[in-house]
Amino acid sequence: MLAEVARIVATNLDAGGLLQDVAESIRRHFAYPVVGLFTLDDDGQALTLRGYSGVSVGPPELTRPGVYRQSIESGIVGTVARTGQPHLAPDVATDPYYHKSGDQVVIRSEVCVPILEGGRVIGVLDVESDRLADLPEQDQSLLEAVADTVSIGLRNARLYEESQERASALAVTLARLAELDHLKDEFIQNVSHELRSPLAIIRGYVEMLESGELGELRPEQRKPVTIVARRVRMLSDMVRNITLILEAEVSPPPPEPVPLGELAQIAIEDFQVVADQAGLTLHAQVAPNLPPVSGSWPYLRRLLDNLLDNAIKFTPAGGVITLQIQQEGAQVALQVSDTGVGIPSDQLERIFERFYQVNGSIWRRYGGIGLGLALVKEIARTYGGQVSVESQVGEGSTFTVLLPVAAEPMRTKGGLHGT
Repeated sequence: MLAEVARIVATNLDAGGLLQDVAESIRRHFAYPVVGLFTLDDDGQALTLRGYSGVSVGPPELTRPGVYRQSIESGIVGTVARTGQPHLAPDVATDPYYHKSGDQVVIRSEVCVPILEGGRVIGVLDVESDRLADLPEQDQSLLEAVADTVSIGLRNARLYEESQERASALAVTLARLAELDHLKDEFIQNVSHELRSPLAIIRGYVEMLESGELGELRPEQRKPVTIVARRVRMLSDMVRNITLILEAEVSPPPPEPVPLGELAQIAIEDFQVVADQAGLTLHAQVAPNLPPVSGSWPYLRRLLDNLLDNAIKFTPAGGVITLQIQQEGAQVALQVSDTGVGIPSDQLERIFERFYQVNGSIWRRYGGIGLGLALVKEIARTYGGQVSVESQVGEGSTFTVLLPVAAEPMRTKGGLHGT
């Protein structure tokens, strides 16, 4: 019987089913007229019948698991729940704790043992017989061993139920977070879309002012207009980053062969003026005969722009920025290294998160909203690549992007490379 109870406990994580199976097992092995298992309610004031096997001992509700409840203030069952001590009644007629409940079967003897967890009563196991002194102390000892095993089963069932409740609550929370994330992306996309047109108009007029197309500027006007033009370009790039990162997640352009070496040379030429103005040395080391990579020309150009812009932003005057591209097996490795301020080691895992910015006034003063590197990661991931970073504070950083070699030969795409 102990082996069977142990098997029931090991294979059943439903408390009600477990207790019902144990009650039936006890009665099958000992042929007791009545076997009942109760659990203590959360308030500790009453017991609920959870498992029952035997003959009818009164009204139907007295033997219906989950329906019948008994106060801990009455009966042998209540006494055991209240005291935490087993109770053997060879003759219930002379037992002060026995409470007769209009039984159809005459109960003559009874043994009840507590089900304990950590010294605390969580239930009781009750056995009743229609014969006097039919429950020896050996049976009581055996039932105490059964109660110990049942306690383990109830604990496992409770932990399983709690884990299921937590899993359900977590699923609801995750669904809500996914909905909020979608709403956030939708909001950002709508805002960025609404900003693009007015920004394009503002940028056009500011650049016309800066170039003198609308008339020669007085000396005291040139600097403010130049600052406004630079800030408008920064804002336009920011909006473009937002648009691209959402596009890359939902509907990116299909992959095509892209000559990364050629793209890098164009990017270096574009950033050379910016690097010179910042007092930086800009190097490019592109291996010859590189195979094209799988990607999109506009997207990979944005990836390069963001990496170079990030390096220039965080490198003080006199520093060096190096762009390297070489083939590594079935991938092409693109590296952008700088001798800038570097990134704290505890921040490295988070710098590719959207809107994340490195803490500290040294890094915060460089501005931005934390989308450039997030877009780099999103673009690399979109086309089967990956990005990583190595950095030391005060010594600089190296960003490495690995992109797969294109499966098909590169085709000429007309004017696409100039977009």
